[in-house]
Order: sequence, then structure tokens, then C-alpha cells
Amino acid sequence: MKFLPIVLSLVLLQGSAFSQKYSTPEREILKLQDQRSTGEGKLFSYLNSQDANLRYRALIALANIQDSATVGDIVPLLDDGSAKVRAAAAFALGQIGSKESQKPLAERLAKEKSKDALKRIIEALGKCGTDSALSILDSFKISPKLAELNGEIALSVARCALRGVKSQVGVSLCLRLLSDPSPEVRWKALYALWRMSPYEPLDKELEEHSNDLKKLSQEKNGEVRMHLATLLGRAKTSVSYTTLRDLARREKSTKEWRVQVQIVRSLINLIPEHSSALDEVLPWLDSQETHVTMALLGALGGIQKEHIDKAKNKDQLRQKLLALLSKTKRQSDLVKGEAIVVIGKLFPADFAFSDLLQEKKTSIRLRTKVLEGMSLIPSVEHLSIILSHVEDEEVKVAVGAWEALRKLLTPANIRKMRKEASLAFLPDLLYRRMKSSLLRDDMAVTTLVSQAAGDSSIYAILIEGGRGEQIVEELMLTSTRLSSPNDTEAMQALLETLGKIGDRKVVPVLERALLDPDKTVAVVAAASLAKITGEDYSASIPKSTEPLYTDYDWRGLERITPNQRVRMKTNRGTITLQLMKDHAPFSILSFVKLVRRGFYKGLTFHRVVPNFVIQGGDPRGDGWGGPGYSIRSEWSLVNYERGSVGLASAGKDTEGCQFFITHSPQPHLDGRYTIFGRVVQGMDVVDRIQIGDRIESVELLK
Repeated sequence: MKFLPIVLSLVLLQGSAFSQKYSTPEREILKLQDQRSTGEGKLFSYLNSQDANLRYRALIALANIQDSATVGDIVPLLDDGSAKVRAAAAFALGQIGSKESQKPLAERLAKEKSKDALKRIIEALGKCGTDSALSILDSFKISPKLAELNGEIALSVARCALRGVKSQVGVSLCLRLLSDPSPEVRWKALYALWRMSPYEPLDKELEEHSNDLKKLSQEKNGEVRMHLATLLGRAKTSVSYTTLRDLARREKSTKEWRVQVQIVRSLINLIPEHSSALDEVLPWLDSQETHVTMALLGALGGIQKEHIDKAKNKDQLRQKLLALLSKTKRQSDLVKGEAIVVIGKLFPADFAFSDLLQEKKTSIRLRTKVLEGMSLIPSVEHLSIILSHVEDEEVKVAVGAWEALRKLLTPANIRKMRKEASLAFLPDLLYRRMKSSLLRDDMAVTTLVSQAAGDSSIYAILIEGGRGEQIVEELMLTSTRLSSPNDTEAMQALLETLGKIGDRKVVPVLERALLDPDKTVAVVAAASLAKITGEDYSASIPKSTEPLYTDYDWRGLERITPNQRVRMKTNRGTITLQLMKDHAPFSILSFVKLVRRGFYKGLTFHRVVPNFVIQGGDPRGDGWGGPGYSIRSEWSLVNYERGSVGLASAGKDTEGCQFFITHSPQPHLDGRYTIFGRVVQGMDVVDRIQIGDRIESVELLK
């Protein structure tokens, strides 16, 4: 499923109504990057060009290709005469992520003077460095004129933590930065600290800095309070809860919903250690801000029932949840659906929503949430109901039913249901439902059925009923109907399952998949073959493959202005985007062509994660759809800030039409998802968007 979810700086006349034409070398570099090829060494020749812009572009191309064998060719450009080129070289090394890049990056850090190049060197150390990189960053002295780079150092510590690289040095460094005069540096330091948590040395240090944390809780800057709330919810200290509680009480009177979202998530996270945290959570269920309510319900859905059962006021929580479903309450299906799931998990005795599945007026979303709630309460009745919906004529409900079935059929739940009644009917019925669902030839359904067949507990049920070999045959038959790029996710799931099952008769199917034009499919096939045969098939994976879809419409690309604006009208209001053609040319060419043909008109925002992203542009409306082709990822020297517009993907080079807009800065997405634009007007509209809201029109502004 695409989530959710940049490349070169083309030499364009900023602010001009017309862009320059691309020279032959520029076009060649762009094509090589798009094809993930060095052109038998041609790309390396541009690293020696007298034109700094061509050196820069070649480095960005290598950053996107991400081949560790190119590190030796890139390192010399850390000493290039152009600061722009040096920054690109550091970026490329960071994207490749090889540990051998740490030493040359550290050497360049000691003598670099350019702020932009320093920023990228610091960032790259976070992406590829070992724990000694943290010591390098700690000892680096920043001049007062470049004080903002302290924030980049904090983010570099966070990038190390994201890769599991943590140390006492990193903790101490970020704690020092909490007293930096810049609020931006302070929130980045807090971000790094919570990215390191849970980490015992951090918890010990936070105890000693409890007064500093209390001072930060009264900061005027919302980003600081937001990341402090997140840290307090993850740290295992005696002062975390009391500080968070005081912050929560003060925030009740503010309108900064992003801070409130992090507070409710953190309060719920602390309930296992502090059952009274539920007292602080309950008032937030009356919030008029849907984002806060949805974040709270989502967090409650992740807590274990035993922790709520220990809370003195659990009955108040029960009453408030039921009130959200009251007919007298004009709550959206969005909130009702999440409340149903939480009731299923925490108060199963009150789960009585089966009738909603039969009512014609029940929305598709509410039906899928009822099925999800049922999956949390193991019973033969719920099993039968879910199985009856995996063939639902509405594909979104069928997808929801298959997801619910996998959650229900865990070993523990199967044992529990067998004590209730015989499951002798299950192997045959399950096999027939899987077979008919595979024949539906829907990519999402095929993916989920394949994953279900690869689940050890579900496959054991099929084996028990003598249906194991038959489901393997159905999967093999299904594989003949799948093709890249539209079915890539389904192909990957199916091939992975064949490897898990381990039947040698599937070897020919897997060997054919090694030749698939999509390299990601071949990689999965090779891994599955290795599981079955014990042999190494890595040499059979193509070094590179020609993209299944390319669009080198240079005239069309050149007609798009460097800072082209787009007006997106929604039922909540209008959002104006500015496209970044300099950084993601082919992504923008694809987006503009979709806009011109009216592709986005009437589509919905199918995914909203409070204080993270809103995501839309899926023609299916469930996160599984695309435009009928995939384009390559484009990564550049642009980072995710509030209002950044990115392309959703299911992995590298699987982008299509789905896009997302960030509610807040998201450093962990940098260099992983294409950024192709930013919001220049209408962030208040972005903040109001909820799941199901509609895109009424999208148009290019002159």
C-alpha cells in the first residue's frame, strides 16, 4: 500500500515566465538518473566536467542511483571548488549510506566554510556514520554566524538514532542544545531526544534535567512544546508524567491542535506506568478538534486492555466512547468508526454493531471499521461474519474483511475459538473464499490473500483440511495473470508467500519471476528461491532494468515554469501549491499532465494522520490505486517542512498519482520520499482536511 510517502537543480531563470531549454548533457544526465544507470561510465565523465552545474547534476543522479560502488568516484568532489557541488557530493554520500564515507566527510567538515555544504555534510554523517560520528559532531565548533547549524547537528543525531546508532555523547549534545537561544534548534534537539528513546542513558539524564523540561513546557513556540510532549510520552522517568500532565492542563486553553495531538498520544502511552493518566485523557474526548479526537482514539486502539482494566475510571472512558456513537451526537463516521474499534478492543462486552453491516445507509468506512472491531473479539460468529464479507461486491469492504481476517486468525485466537465450537468447516470455506478472491483479479485483494496464505497459522488451517497443495496451485495460476507495473505489490506478496510455503514445485514460477522487468520483483523471487533450495540466486538478479514507463517529453517539461503554481479546490477550501520543478522534474511532468486531463477531480483524501500528513489522489480511494504507471523517486537537497508536498510510494521507484502534504516538519522522510512542491496558501485548509474530504478541482495557474 502506498504511503505513504527530488532530484536536481535545473538551471532555470527563477521567477521567469519561461524556462531554459535543457542542453544535451543535461538531458542525458536526467535520463541516466531516471533509468538508474551510469551509462557504462558516461555519468562519471560529467563529474570531471568544467561546468559546475553538470557536476552537480551528475552527483544528484548518483544520489538517486544509490550504488555503494560509486563512493570512490564521489569522495573527491567533497573538495570541489564549487560549494554547490560539495553540498551535492555530501548529499550523495549520505543517500548511499556507506560507512566508508564517514572519514572523508569528517575530514571535509573540519575545513568547510560554506553553510550549505556544511549542512549537507552534517546531514550525511547522520545517514551513514557510526557511533563515532556522534563524537565528531559533538566536537565540531560552530561559529556564531552559523549558529543555525546547531539544529542540523541535532537532526544528524536523530538520523543516527533512526538507524539504531545511539550514544551518551549524542544525549549530552542534544541536552546542551535545549538551552540554545533559537526555538528551531531547541525543537530539533527535542526531536533527536525522542528519536533516541527508549534509551536508558537518556532517561537518567532527563531525570537530572527535570527543571529544564518544565521550563520548556512553558515555551511560546508550539514546535518546541509539541516535541517535548512526544519526548515525555516516551521517556521512562519519574518526572515525565507530572510534567506532561501540567503541560496538558495548560494546553486545554490553547488552539494549537498539533501540540494537543502529541499530548493525548503521550498521555495514553504512559497509562501502563501511570493509570491516573487516563484521568487526564478523558476530558480530551470532548475536544471539538477532530484531529485530537482521532489521535486519541487511534492511541487507545494501541493500548492493551489489561492496562485500562486497572484504571479506576475505566467506566467513564466506556461511557464517553459509547456517547460518541449516540444518535443524538452528530459525529462523523470517521469518529464513530474509530470509537467502534476501540470499544471492540477495550470493552468487548459492549460491542453490538453487527446490524450496521446489514443496513444500506451504513457507509463503506463504517462497515470496514465494524469488521475491524470484530477481529479484536475472537468468536466463531465473528469469524463467519468476516468470511462472508471477503467476497463483498464493494471491493473496499472486501479489502477490509481480508485485513480483519488476518488479525482474527492468530494462533491464540484460533485456540480460543476451538474451545467454543468446532472449526471443521474452516479449511474448506477458507480455501473457497481465497480461490474466489484471487479470481477477482484485484491487486489489493490478491495482495492480501497472498499474505494470508503466507501466514503460518492460516496455512496450517489449510494443511489441516487437505487444502494446502490446492492453495499453492491457485497462487501459481494467479501468478500467470499478474504483470508489472500495475500488479507489482501483489506479485511481491505472492512470490514471498511461495517462498514461505517452501514447496519445490513452485521453483519454475520463481525462476520466471527472476526475469521480470521490475527488479524489485526479481529480488523477492531470488529470496524465495534461496529459502526453498538453499542456493544463492543473487547473481541472477539483473544489475539494472529498463524502466517500464518513461516520459522524456522535453518540450512539455520546458513549458512548465520553474515555480509553477497549482490551485486545488476542496470541499474545505482552496490550497495553492508551488511546484519545485528544479528538484523533481519528471515527477512534476507527470503531475501536471494528470492535472491537465482532470485526473484529480472528484477524488478524495483517503488517509489523514493527525500532525503528520493528509494523503489523496488515489482513483480507488483506498490507498491501493495508481495512474496505470510508476515513475522513479526523485531525491534532492530539499527537506520536509510544514506544508511540503510529496509523492506517496510503496518503496523506491513506485511513485504514481498519490500525494501527501505534511502537517509539520518530518525529517525522517528526507531522502526517502520525493518532494515536488510546497503549500504557499491555504495551510489552514490543509489543517481542516479529514478522511473522505473531496478534491473538487485542480488547475494550473498562469
